[in-house]
Amino acid sequence: MGKITGINKTWYLEGTLQDGRPWVIPINKSPFIIGRRDDCSLSILSKNISRRHAEIFMTSTYLMIQDLRSTNGTFVNESRIKTAIKLNDGDTIHFADMKFRILLKDSNDLLIQSGTFFLDRPKKSDDFITHFDITKREEEILYYLLEGKSTKKIADTLFISEGTAKNHVLNIFKKVNVHSRFELLAVYNNFKIKK
Repeated sequence: MGKITGINKTWYLEGTLQDGRPWVIPINKSPFIIGRRDDCSLSILSKNISRRHAEIFMTSTYLMIQDLRSTNGTFVNESRIKTAIKLNDGDTIHFADMKFRILLKDSNDLLIQSGTFFLDRPKKSDDFITHFDITKREEEILYYLLEGKSTKKIADTLFISEGTAKNHVLNIFKKVNVHSRFELLAVYNNFKIKK
């Protein structure tokens, strides 16, 4: 279908990253699929999220959400949905245990940073970055990895080749002494808790 926008307005999902930073994702196509698979519009790497968990889509007048027979359910304003329902600005959405808020915003209100939308930029340097001697480019890739983006999506977002993105990912794994994204996330979370 096309982009989901109003006049100078765009719909967004707002969540929170593990380090407490806002995570704002533009709902930039219809249908917008949420799930664990790499090819989803929003890929969330969590065992509680189904491969194709839910979809957000636009009718001629409304933004709608529908569960895709997920194991752990989709909830709008704390109620599990069984059929497609209309979304309103400010509604809370849970995909299993992942919580988001739906926003309708003027796209100029948000800072665009390499294809990811943040309401606020981090104020100070991340201690994890300093501790593991992560370069600026690796830092950008690290946050995309923690958000659940695939290597291909990272490459597309940063306008680099998939091979280059993979090399950066392998360098990050080597510096942090991990072998997978899940291990990286665990080390990152443990590091943040200890700090």
